[in-house]
Amino acid sequence: MPTPRISVLMSVYNGERYLRPAMDSLVAQTFADFELIVVDDGSTDASPQTLDEYAAADARIRVVHQANRGLTRSLNHALSLATGEYIARMDADDICFPERFARQVAYMDLHPEVLCLGTGYEAIDAEGNSLGPRRMSEDPAMLDRSHLAGNTSLAHPTILVRRDAMLQIGGYDEAYKTTQDLDLFLRLAELGTVVNIDEPLLYYRWHDENVSVRKVDQQDLDTTAIVAAAHRRRGLPIPKGMPQARWTFRRVMARKYALAGDRRQAVRFACQAIRIRPLNLRSWYTLFLTLTSCVPQRRDPRKGKN
Repeated sequence: MPTPRISVLMSVYNGERYLRPAMDSLVAQTFADFELIVVDDGSTDASPQTLDEYAAADARIRVVHQANRGLTRSLNHALSLATGEYIARMDADDICFPERFARQVAYMDLHPEVLCLGTGYEAIDAEGNSLGPRRMSEDPAMLDRSHLAGNTSLAHPTILVRRDAMLQIGGYDEAYKTTQDLDLFLRLAELGTVVNIDEPLLYYRWHDENVSVRKVDQQDLDTTAIVAAAHRRRGLPIPKGMPQARWTFRRVMARKYALAGDRRQAVRFACQAIRIRPLNLRSWYTLFLTLTSCVPQRRDPRKGKN
């Protein structure tokens, strides 16, 4: 096959519940010049069979089956097989807008200084109900400051990256089991521009199986190490601990799950924020909000979108 413009990287582990909508949204892209490399990371549900079905029907899809190795190593395996000019990320529980790749490629073609481009997104719950759009900063300097503080300000499954830049930095750092995207954004920003377009081009699914829910303690450890490494590379003083990032993350997650109507997770994260900064009134205000406004604001995500 001729070299595609985009190589899409996806790792799947027991993703059967949401996999078909994710795959359908890729197949339906208005920009068709891509390859999809999917690593089945030792799934024990019907994901392998579903992926093989899609690969049999579409020559652009390549499925690699392997024993479970984790997300970071799986993404690097997919990257080693990629041939496209651009690398796109996609998760098995999210849904692309049909014009996502077309909009991102057009932007990157016009801005050669940009190495990594994220987009806005529309949050959806486990059942696919819309929780509303999420705005993303378009200021590269602000994004880099946020990342240096330990806060991820690009949505990983929305990004499009120049393959040459990905290879130059060596792909994802396998030292990190989580938050590998934060490390990626910091290292790419040391080569060129990392930016968002504030336009929703993905439905980002919030549910209890998200890594941010299941592995929050590991995320704290990885984030601290990633931020320290970035400061060392740049000759900056290494911050002592990451209380601000840990506190901010938990407040954001509490509000996120309150919006989704998941009181249990909302209260869990609000209480964690209080434990980190018990004397800060905003910690307690976050808990108050989760207890009084934990009502999902939902609408049909299909309305107004093809």
